[in-house]
Amino acid sequence: MNKSLAFDPCGIEVSALTLIVRRRGPGSSEATRVFAHTPREQQAVVHWLEASGRPVRVGLEATGLYGLDLALTLHHAASRSGWPIRAPCATSPRP
Repeated sequence: MNKSLAFDPCGIEVSALTLIVRRRGPGSSEATRVFAHTPREQQAVVHWLEASGRPVRVGLEATGLYGLDLALTLHHAASRSGWPIRAPCATSPRP
């Protein structure tokens, strides 16, 4: 785990078609994966984040409501299993 943090930070760039997920793990190690923006792949994101067994804080970068379904999926996963995830959602206003 990051020595100065009680969680591993994760950023997700959300578009209509893809989710680009970047997670910083122990020390300065980083991992990036690209998922399709579908309900099935949102579950794959949850499983990938859960795999390390460490707490995660997720920030979403989304335009409009594109990130809402993913935010709800992450929230549901945390509620269901007691998984220590925090998912503040930052959205970009539509032009």
